[in-house]
Amino acid sequence: MKRFFQLFTQPWFLSLLGVLLLCLIIWYIGPLIAIAEYKPLSAEWVRLSIVFVALILWGLNNLRKKTKTNQATDKLANAIAEDAKPAASKTKKVPSADEQILESNLQKSLGLLQGSGFGKDNKLYKLPWYMVIGAPGSGKTTALKNSGLNFPLQNKLGEAPIQGEGGTRYCDWWFTEEAILIDTAGRYTTQDNPQTKDSEAWLGFLARLKKARPKQPLNGIIVTVSIQDILQKTPTQKALQATAIKQRVQELNNHLNMKIPVYLVLSKLDMVAGFNSFFSDLEAQDREQAWGFTYSQFKAGDISATEEVFNKEFDLLLQRLEDRVLSRLNSEHSPQKRALIYEFPRQMRALKTEILKFVAPIFTPNQFETPIMWRGLYLLSSTQSNMASRWVTGILPPEQCAPPIDIIGIQPKTYFVNNLLKKVIFAEANLATLNDKMRARYRWIYTGVTGCAISAFSCLAIAWSHSKTLNKDYIHEIEDQLEQYSKIDKKQNTAVRDWHNLALKLNLLRDLPTGYMLKDSQYTFKQGFGLYQGNKLGEQAETTYKKALESFFMQHLEEMLGEQLELAKNDDERLYEALKFYLMPYHSSKMDTDSFTLWVNILWERQLPNQNKQVLLSELNSHLKTALSKKVSPFPIDDTKVEMARNILIKTPLDLRVYRRLKNDYMDLHPEEFSIKSVLGKKADAMFYRKSGKALENGIPELFTYAGFHRGFNLENIKLSQRLADEQWIYGDKQEEALSEERIKEISSRVNQYYFNEYIARWDEYLNDVAIQSFGTVNRGQSVVQMLASSDQPLVKLLVQIRKHTALSEAPVISDNMKDSANQLAEEFASSQKGRLERLVPKTAGLSNIKLPGSDVTEHFEDLNSYINTEEGLPLLQLQQALINLDDYFQNLAYSENTKQAAFDASKEWKGGSSPVVFVQRAISDAPPQIETWFSSIARDTAQVTAAATQSHMNNIWQTEVVSFYNRAIKDKYPLNPKSKRDVKLADFTKFFGPAGILDSYFVEYIEPFVDTSKHPWRWKKNIGLSTHSLELFYQAQNIKNAYFSDKSGEPEVAFSMKPHTLDHIASGFLLETAGTTIAYNHGPVRNVNVLWPGEKTDLSKIVFSLSSKGTPISARTEGEWSWFRLLDEHSKIERKKESDGLLVTFELDGIASAYIIQPASTDNPYHNKDVQKFSLPTQL
Repeated sequence: MKRFFQLFTQPWFLSLLGVLLLCLIIWYIGPLIAIAEYKPLSAEWVRLSIVFVALILWGLNNLRKKTKTNQATDKLANAIAEDAKPAASKTKKVPSADEQILESNLQKSLGLLQGSGFGKDNKLYKLPWYMVIGAPGSGKTTALKNSGLNFPLQNKLGEAPIQGEGGTRYCDWWFTEEAILIDTAGRYTTQDNPQTKDSEAWLGFLARLKKARPKQPLNGIIVTVSIQDILQKTPTQKALQATAIKQRVQELNNHLNMKIPVYLVLSKLDMVAGFNSFFSDLEAQDREQAWGFTYSQFKAGDISATEEVFNKEFDLLLQRLEDRVLSRLNSEHSPQKRALIYEFPRQMRALKTEILKFVAPIFTPNQFETPIMWRGLYLLSSTQSNMASRWVTGILPPEQCAPPIDIIGIQPKTYFVNNLLKKVIFAEANLATLNDKMRARYRWIYTGVTGCAISAFSCLAIAWSHSKTLNKDYIHEIEDQLEQYSKIDKKQNTAVRDWHNLALKLNLLRDLPTGYMLKDSQYTFKQGFGLYQGNKLGEQAETTYKKALESFFMQHLEEMLGEQLELAKNDDERLYEALKFYLMPYHSSKMDTDSFTLWVNILWERQLPNQNKQVLLSELNSHLKTALSKKVSPFPIDDTKVEMARNILIKTPLDLRVYRRLKNDYMDLHPEEFSIKSVLGKKADAMFYRKSGKALENGIPELFTYAGFHRGFNLENIKLSQRLADEQWIYGDKQEEALSEERIKEISSRVNQYYFNEYIARWDEYLNDVAIQSFGTVNRGQSVVQMLASSDQPLVKLLVQIRKHTALSEAPVISDNMKDSANQLAEEFASSQKGRLERLVPKTAGLSNIKLPGSDVTEHFEDLNSYINTEEGLPLLQLQQALINLDDYFQNLAYSENTKQAAFDASKEWKGGSSPVVFVQRAISDAPPQIETWFSSIARDTAQVTAAATQSHMNNIWQTEVVSFYNRAIKDKYPLNPKSKRDVKLADFTKFFGPAGILDSYFVEYIEPFVDTSKHPWRWKKNIGLSTHSLELFYQAQNIKNAYFSDKSGEPEVAFSMKPHTLDHIASGFLLETAGTTIAYNHGPVRNVNVLWPGEKTDLSKIVFSLSSKGTPISARTEGEWSWFRLLDEHSKIERKKESDGLLVTFELDGIASAYIIQPASTDNPYHNKDVQKFSLPTQL
């Protein structure tokens, strides 16, 4: 009966139910499913076919699963058999007799399993596998024997387990109906490091086991520990045993990459005193139950959590024992047994601490270990020993001190084993997982599949009801939108063109569900099932939308286009465009959708309000596109407006109209432009700019280029008659009915003249607007000039291209391929066209310069083209070489250690016409105005940059060598400042103003090379950035040097003679001492005295008046190296004599005067020259 009910839980049975349910749905509900009124499952043979295919697929899938399980079982058996081979056979040695027996037994067992009904069910693969580990004598083998499990091979191989070999050497294999258990050797628990060769074989077996059972190589680990070990072993021994158990469990988890549940079994509970007496009353059924606890969940690896949960669960076990004590005492009459019964819970309570000390290290990992999944702790007794039980703790009376010994002859019983394996451990066979991620994955898959199945069934159940609701909603939505349309229609003022409200109305009609816009996208599967109404209402909605376009949209469009005819009456070109686009909707063959849409959008851009303009434009364009694509009938034409426009246009000369049309049409089709950037690329911006501020990308339209002329204008002008015919529909019967050949030629000639005039004007304007980038620094100049002078010759490339477009009457050299192309084109045109092309192709290869139309342009730019023509002259090449020289100059400046000094040195070295600037000026001296304007700026900027660098260098030297000394030793001192009390030291004066002094040396080194000193005032030979005022400064310094210093010695020397002139009568004599010379006058004979300043004694000058009254003489004195000049400044008045170069010096003290005539030895002297007192040194030149 149990097997019968298990049938309903089999996976194949559940999947069969699902397939049958699907078949029923297909058979009964399938005919009701419709897609756009098409019912694919209405025919019975279609449904039968689908049902048949579903059942076949179900069967094939189960066969696939069965085959896969069989293959897995075979792999598993082969892995065990391979592992069972003795190590000696693997190394080609003769195995021992024991090894041969073990291998034979294991092979025989596997053969029986494969050949029995057990094997046919693939139980070797399907059954859970458990690893049993424990120390020798821990009771694991006894517990398995007494577990009550069914061993299917017992009748043929006996009760003993199958011993393993190879990797499972010393392991026992227990094949049961419920599970397969591998009873490991006790040495794996008592030894930390098993022998290497055994370890390798054991790990190899685990690897094959993992490969054969990838999902769950093991389903659990049963760890057995004897109570006797916990009670008798020393703490060190127990610690070693716990460590070994932990290592074995970690090895299994790590090598199998699993989280395997661990069941800790404490055996030999009968070794605790009082066990037999306490549980002797249990019946067989009670003894089969499991005694212990299974953890529900706690944080594995946390020592505090482990101890807390363990204490809680173990206390519950103890509570159960305490609850039985009273009933057991009442039922037992033996005093000794009653004492043991009473003591047993106390012994177990004392045992709790020892157990916790033992298990805590096992299940508490360190930071490098994976936490172990400890499922629980269970206590059992497989059989009862005749050995004496042990007291765990407690103080007993003397008669109870000896441990009790059970009576010999009592039949051993099994306690708490059977249900532990069958109902606790084996019941959790699926708990082991590869990892949490894989388990979560399967859980989500299962949940998802279940949810999808339920959802699909629910959807099918409510499909009809939902479809009906959706279709009703659909109809209501149409009614609501039509109601909104009516409200907008009532608000709209028909007298005013309101594009906004019109767009709203058309949007509603266009966007009706299943209408024009949504006829394909709005249909959903939910609206189907035979109730869909969209096809019926959708056609009517689309028709209504198209009628609204014809009645409203096209009317508004006609009114807007008609307005442009009125607004463009004074602009023929605009009027022509307005008339053409007004007439297009009425001439379908002439309709140009793209240009018409562009024109309408331009009008909308100017008329629509700015608020939400882009959104409204998008909507209107959508309706316009529909109207044009569906060829909606236009609103009736306004003949009055058309007649008015045609009458205006006909007044414009035909040749001018033709030229405008030709130009506009070509420029619309060919918006490309010739520009400097199109020739030079990105680096054009670094070399050129537009004076007008326009971008370099903007240039000459293609129509006004060589290609535009020969391939565009010239050809189109030849097709003049066809063009006039093409415009007939615009002008109507106002156009001349027929034009003679002469008339056409005359019109063509005038069109040519319009074209050439504009061609020349555009190129003149463009060339005059283009300029080379100016620069004000060396680095910027280097960048610009380097690009102009680069090896790819951008200047030559640009000018050659300009020449190509301004020399229209020259043809390029024609190759044989071009001749063939011309011949092919000639065959496609009329005879006149053919004749023209034949004239373009020379009959001899020697003719390369063929005159083509466009001579007007060529003649206008003849000077420019002659200059650019590198084949006939050298101007352009000379200009290129001049730029290379200029580039070398800038390179020297840029990469020199001191750019400013390099500029100064270069300025000094340039003599005559050796300057790179002069080379550029020479190269453009005969250039046409356009090129001369371009490159004169380079020469100007180079000169300015050089002058600025030179000036900066000179100012740096000026400040460090001249100004610094001047400020320190000369500034604001006498004689420069007559009022100053401080004197300039004569040595400093000499060092600064003297020959070869600071100022003179600076002049010779930095100023004189650039100055013309042959005449006064001095003049600059070339511009170095210094002002004329700076030049006057050095002229002033030159005068000071000449006045105060000797040409021979270079030392300060002022020679002069003094002769008495007058002396007041009140004074009897006058005495003057200066420069070591004494001059006395006592109203006697007059004589000249020669004086040389500064002389031997320069630190004192004085004058003394001797009085006639014999009173005290009156005197004055000055001290210092400049005492003589201070004496003159403070106590004399100097007047120049008109008849000579002498000076009349009058000394006066207290109203007494004495006059002397000073005759300087040179015209350059301090008395005539007062430049030293005017001298002031600027900080910069």
